[in-house]
Amino acid sequence: MSRYLNHSRHMDYTKDMAEHIYITEKIKPTNKQKKFLYALRKKCEEHGISVETGRELKTRNNYKYEIDELIKRLQEKGCGRYSMQKHYWQILINGEPWQNQKIWNYSSAIAVYKKVKSGLEKHIDYKGEIIELARFDGRYAIVEDV
Repeated sequence: MSRYLNHSRHMDYTKDMAEHIYITEKIKPTNKQKKFLYALRKKCEEHGISVETGRELKTRNNYKYEIDELIKRLQEKGCGRYSMQKHYWQILINGEPWQNQKIWNYSSAIAVYKKVKSGLEKHIDYKGEIIELARFDGRYAIVEDV
């Protein structure tokens, strides 16, 4: 009488190996994190801010804390809010922001502007308010023709 071979131990071994590979890949920092940290360090060096935190950069979490720390240092130095996009659009009704809403995409801003304008002009309580689309760059606002 012969017995069948049991391969479950090999399957368990490959399962453990696959889990180990998955976990090690999940721990590694992403390329996006690496590029962003590099850009932050360059910006800190331009403003004379120390980039050393004493943290070993091997995991995603460490990169996350390092990025947060450098952004905090830039803000303390007065470099403003660090972001890639520095402008946004708002719809102004008689010079006041409509629903205090910031729109970051130009085509979306135009679509919302047209929707708001047509909706207000059709409304029964329309009193001839001035409706305009304004682009904000830092401290300056530029009213755009649509």
